[in-house]
Amino acid sequence: MTRSTDDALAAVEATLHRMVWPGGCAWHEVQPHESLLPFLV
Repeated sequence: MTRSTDDALAAVEATLHRMVWPGGCAWHEVQPHESLLPFLV
């Protein structure tokens, strides 16, 4: 991977980490896992 790809993936990872961390994303905290099943590939 190139440096820019590494940086982009690191940014995505950081964003996802912030979303799932307690206090991160209010929607994520109340979303049950079952509601995501229709979108599972």
